[in-house]
Amino acid sequence: MNPRDPDERAEVAINTYTGGSYGLVQKWIHDMDLLRSTPDNIKEKWIGRTIEHSFALHDKSITSHIARMIGSAERGKWPKFRIVRQSQPYGTLSSEAGLLFLAYAAEIKNFNFMLDRMTGDTEDREIDDVMRFSHCVTGNYWYFPSQEELTRLVTMDKLEP
Repeated sequence: MNPRDPDERAEVAINTYTGGSYGLVQKWIHDMDLLRSTPDNIKEKWIGRTIEHSFALHDKSITSHIARMIGSAERGKWPKFRIVRQSQPYGTLSSEAGLLFLAYAAEIKNFNFMLDRMTGDTEDREIDDVMRFSHCVTGNYWYFPSQEELTRLVTMDKLEP
């Protein structure tokens, strides 16, 4: 879940040393035939939320997307690996459709933790159920420097630890 408070969002997205932020952009393509043919209750189990109101399910599978993306490998623990995320569906029912995903984080390791949890590159080897109906076709990392970093780059000053 995204932080709601602006100060908390900044804490999650801005690196305290540099003042910059790391970004992740991905394009996902959904298997629309599979999604159309799958009953809603199964799709809800895959995601970990109700379709109608987007309420989190109380009894989530450990492979549901919501359970995999909590930012911690341990249930009930405060997430260590947090991101600020935004996504936008694209496409039509008769053509390619999917999701454009954008996220920010103070540390690149936060993205790596979550991507590892999606793909099963973890101790539990569990794969996110999103991978049943969607696959990432492209993506990249970005670094967005702070204004101070850009100024120092122009003047050739170094950041002090």
